[in-house]
Parts: sequence; structure tokens; C-alpha cells
Amino acid sequence: MRHIRDLFLGYNGSLLWLGLLLLFCMLAFQYLLAQLIYGEIEDKLIEVTRQSAAIVEGRVETACDQLNAAGQLKGLEPAARQSVLADMRRTDNCLARYEQVGAISVQGHLLYGDALPAGFIAQLQETFRGHTQVIWQPAGRLSANQPSLLVSVPLWDNGKVAGAVYGVLSGARMQEIFSGTVFNARGILFAGSHDFELIWPAETETEAQSAAADFFSDSNDTHMQELYRKLYYSGHGVEPFSSRGKDYYLSAVALDSMDGWYINSVVAAEKVNGVLKNVLMAAVAACTLLSLLFLTAFWIIGKNARQNQKQLMELAYNDALTGAPNWAGMQEHWQHCSAEGLWLMAVLDFDEFSVMNSVMGRDYCDQVLKSTVRQIQGRLRKNELVGRVGADRFLLYLQQDKESLTRLEKLQTEIRQEGTRYPVEISCGVHLLAGAAKPMRESYEETVMALKHAKRTPQCHLAVYDYVMGIEHRESKALEKDFSKALEQGELQLFLQPKRFLQQEGWAGSEALVRWQHPRLGLLPPGRFIHFLEASGEIRQLDLYILEAACRTIHRWLEEGREVMPISFNISRANFANRTLVEDILSIVDRWQVPHRLLEVEVTESALFNDSRILGEKVHQLHDAGLRLAVDDFGTGYSTLATLEQLPVDVLKLDKGFVDSWQLRPDSRMIWDIVEMARHIGMLVVIEGVENAAQAEMTRRAGCDVAQGYYYARPLPVQEYEALVYGGDS
Repeated sequence: MRHIRDLFLGYNGSLLWLGLLLLFCMLAFQYLLAQLIYGEIEDKLIEVTRQSAAIVEGRVETACDQLNAAGQLKGLEPAARQSVLADMRRTDNCLARYEQVGAISVQGHLLYGDALPAGFIAQLQETFRGHTQVIWQPAGRLSANQPSLLVSVPLWDNGKVAGAVYGVLSGARMQEIFSGTVFNARGILFAGSHDFELIWPAETETEAQSAAADFFSDSNDTHMQELYRKLYYSGHGVEPFSSRGKDYYLSAVALDSMDGWYINSVVAAEKVNGVLKNVLMAAVAACTLLSLLFLTAFWIIGKNARQNQKQLMELAYNDALTGAPNWAGMQEHWQHCSAEGLWLMAVLDFDEFSVMNSVMGRDYCDQVLKSTVRQIQGRLRKNELVGRVGADRFLLYLQQDKESLTRLEKLQTEIRQEGTRYPVEISCGVHLLAGAAKPMRESYEETVMALKHAKRTPQCHLAVYDYVMGIEHRESKALEKDFSKALEQGELQLFLQPKRFLQQEGWAGSEALVRWQHPRLGLLPPGRFIHFLEASGEIRQLDLYILEAACRTIHRWLEEGREVMPISFNISRANFANRTLVEDILSIVDRWQVPHRLLEVEVTESALFNDSRILGEKVHQLHDAGLRLAVDDFGTGYSTLATLEQLPVDVLKLDKGFVDSWQLRPDSRMIWDIVEMARHIGMLVVIEGVENAAQAEMTRRAGCDVAQGYYYARPLPVQEYEALVYGGDS
């Protein structure tokens, strides 16, 4: 008994108590540190899953947008709806994903498309109230062999819900939306409901999928109950679990578009926190070596925690293709870049990247994107950064100095020169930050305004955001709201720009253009509103509105006995997607009793090249009806006279860039050569952008037939055009 008392109270006892105290402190510290690391892991897992959920929400929104497009068929005659819907499903890759597509009235009458089984109209009640619905249907309800999703959107008519447009997604098409891989394909992503319905990835079953299936196989499992408790209170949660002798993490985030559904990601614990096991082993060793190993273990723990965090950061914040930071990664660096010193934000974006993708293939375009990142990174200074934030869009943080814009221009030139197999063009928007930190999203949106300005401005590949662009952006939004009213109240006015014969005297006709007489902003040129009409699709209404105004004017001239010269009018690329375009044009022309030879349809070269399959049939139909066809802006795209020879082209309009380049190189024979080849295949040649006498004489000697430009006349209101062409008595 005495020896035991000495052991606890003497010198040895002090060491023993000290050892026990150190052991307790080390174990407590290790426990707390492990909890912190687990908390960090949970935060990153939730963030990755939340990003995946946002992607899924975007896919669901896209699926609903596809049905909204099908809903436009209500405006057609009942007999035409079914055939048009069939054509849309055959030609629209997105709409073709639906196994069934149809529309039903509020009263339950099928308007067009595929009929739903009896009893399903009750599930569309929320849609009839104006809400979009995405509803899970078990196997045997909508599809006999597999579960399905019933997607429905309201069918609007004059501001009221007239019915619903619905679509059925089954099998792999449904799996494309709600499943996939995460953590660079180390884990799986799938959807699940509180009723334990699951949407698995379409790929071959993996270990992670088998583990997830085990997790959901027992609804009474403690881990599952804990996960659903977290989801109920916070909308997200992480739960570690074991399956077949292996540890996993399951993280879940609620989906806003589907009530009671969640996006789940499952990844093996060893892929995420393998370092944590080393921490626990170090703690055991530290218990044996006391204070010395305690310090050593602390250092190891800190190092391993940083490595673990770095690994998670790479998975969550880096682009898988290029290795550059993604949007989340760029956000992480934003506060540092925007708060210290003068910086600028730049957004680089390829022009017509989708065309290159269709011509050269995805593998080639992936190599272009990787090469672009390497080129940019090779030009960056210390602390500068580049990230990939879109399919072909790159975001840069650069130090702001007097060389900043020059550096960006040189970088654009290098990227263009890299495109040896396929000519590439890249535009850039720049925002010079004033030093005071502001939200990244706001700065990015302002930079994108500058990018869009560069894209729609001829010969401009780099634009810097300024206060005027912000005003223009807000005005564009306001104008977009005013456009429908402008059509109804006749605020859009027809202007005509005369064309002049070069090889003989006299006027050769005119081109129909548009100006907006806005009640608040005055007379607006097309550059102020065409771009957002093209983006929204409302350019289709404007095309036909201007055509009708031109036909009305020609009709009046014919009744007055005037000698009428042809008027050319533009048809936008978006309008050629309209299956009734030819009928709409001829209906307007014939209603005003205008001879078809007096109208000339202008189609841009880029539209003909990019959408030749869609445009070809309609172009031939218009030409066969007696309307002349003109290729506008020739020289800005990728076509040649050889490709145009396959189309019924009557007029070749050379872009004003030919005139500008001739002034830089007066010895150039390009225009002469193009005119000669065009003559050989029977085309009339019109040159645009003639602004002085020297240019007019050069184009006349080159053999061009007709000139158009400010040297002869600007676009004029109809009354002023009549005074110029027909004389002052008009």
C-alpha cells in the first residue's frame, strides 16, 4: 500500500500525473482537431454538392424552356400544330429528349401532341395555376418499364393560363439531368426523394453506387434518419457511413424545383480524408512519446490538414479540362485582388466557338481551350490569375497599369495566330477597377457588358467598360420592355438608303432599314435595340414589320404611277427557324400586290454558312417565288464563291471592309478578282461603305455594278428618299 501511495504522491507520481495530463490534453486536442477537420470536409462536400445541385436546377430549367418553345404552337391553326410539333421534335435535339410531348387545355382537352394516360390531369392543377411542375412517376405510370419525370409548364394566352404543355422524360434522358459524377469522377451524383425513390447514373454500377444503394436499402438505419433530420431543418447535410468494410461520405442538398427531392453525392472517405487516418495514428504515437511526439504530431496534423484542404479546393474550385480555377475558384481570389492596389477584370470569349466545335470536333476544341489557358498563364505576372468560367469564356485578374490593355491586345493576337488549322477570333471586355472592393458578380456583369459591346462593334475586339455602357445597359432593358408597345403604336419607322449605279447613271434601288422614334429618347438607330431583339427572338416580328412597311410604300408608288426600283430587306438568322417564314413573306407581298421582282431578300454570309441546311430550302423557295436573293456582308465569314454557287444567289454585297482595306493597300486586286468571279457565275455585285469620291471611282473601275454608302446618301425617311430619287415635287 505504501509503494502505491509513493507512486502517486512522490516524484514518480508527479511524472505520472504529468504524463496523464499530457495524454489527456493530447487526446482532447486530437479529438477537437479531428472534429474541425471533419467540419471542414463537410463544408467542402456540401459546397461541391450545392454546385452540382445548381447545375441540375439549370438542366431542369432548360427542360422547361424547351416545353415553353413547344407552347408557342398554340398560335398555329389546329391542323398544323401536330405536324409542326413533330418537325420540332425531329430537328430540335433538346426537345427530342422528351419521350412524350403534348399540350392540354384547362378543361382537359388535348390541344396537340401525345395524350397523357387517364387520371394525370389532376397532377397538372398547379400548372393550371401558373406554376412549373416536375413530378416523379414510378415505373408503370407513364412508362411501363422504367420510372419517369412529368415536366409541365403553363400555357399562357393573353396573360391567362389556357392550359399546360407537358413532357415525359424517361430512362437515360432523365438520368442525364439528375445524375453524373463528382470529384473528378471519383464519386457519383444522383437524385433521391424522402420516399427513397432514386435516380441513378446511367453508367455501369460502381463501388460508390453500390455503397449508396446499401445506405438507402434500410429506411430505419440511424445514419439515414440523421441525414433526413439535417435535411428537414437546414436543406443540406453530410453523413459518414460504412459499406462492405469501406468508409464513405454521403452529402445531400435539397432541390428547389422538386419538392421533397435532393441531390446526393457519394465519395469514398479515402478519397477525401485519407490524411486524417495518419493524424489519428500520429496521436497514438504521441501518447507513447509524450510531449516530444505531441509537438511532432501537432506539426504533422497541421500539414496533413492543409494537404487535405488543398485537395478539396482543387476538386471544388478548379476546371477539370484546363486545370485553371473555375467560377468558384475565381471568387475565392476576388477579395484579395479587388482590395489591394489597382486591378482590372477582363473576360475573353471566342467568337463563333460553336461553329468551330461543329466543324473541327470537340477534341480539337478542347485542345484549343487548354492551349489558350497555357498561353494566358505564360503571360501572367505575380499574383495575377486566369480562370475558365464558361464553355469558351475566360476570366482574368490583371494588375492595372499603362501596359495592361496592350498586354491584352498582344494576348489576343497570339491566340489568333495559334489557330493554324482553323481561323479563330477572340473578343475581350475589360473593367478597370477603382480599388474599392465591390461584389464580384456586379463587376463581372459590367465586364461582360464591355465584351458584348466589343462583339457587336465592327472591327472592335477589345472594349473597356465605362459609365456610358452601364447607362446603355439599363436603357436596353427599358427599351426591351417598350418594344411590344412600339410595334402597336407605330413608333418603328421605315428608312431607305439609296443605291447608285456605278457603270451608268441613275439610282439602282434602296435597302429597307429601321429607326425607332421613341417618345422619350427620340430617334434611335438600330444599334441601340437590334442586339437585344436578336437575343430575345423578337427580331422576327421586326423583320416582317419592316417588310410590310416596304410593301405598303411600293404599293403607293405603283398607284401614283412612279417608276419603282427594287427594295432589299433583311431577314435575320433567327427568322429562318420559323417554318412558316416563306408563307409569311409571300402573304405580305401578295396582300399589297407588289410584283415579286421588286423585292430582294438579304441574308448574311455567316448565316448561310453556319445554317446552310436550315436556310437552303427556304432560300430556294423564295427564289422560286420570284424574289431576288442577296448575300450581305460577303467577306466577313468563311464562305467562298464556290459555296455560294450552289445557292440561287442573284446579288453579292461586298462588306465595307473591302473598301477600308483597299485604302490601306491601294495596289490590292482583291475586289477586281471577286467581281470577275462573280460575273462568271452571273451575280450582280454591290459594294457597301462607299464614303468619298475616291472610293466611288475605285469601285467603279473594279467593275462593281452598284454602290451604297454615305457618299451617295445616308438612310432617309421615305419622304426624303422620294424627294431625292423622284425629284423635289414629291
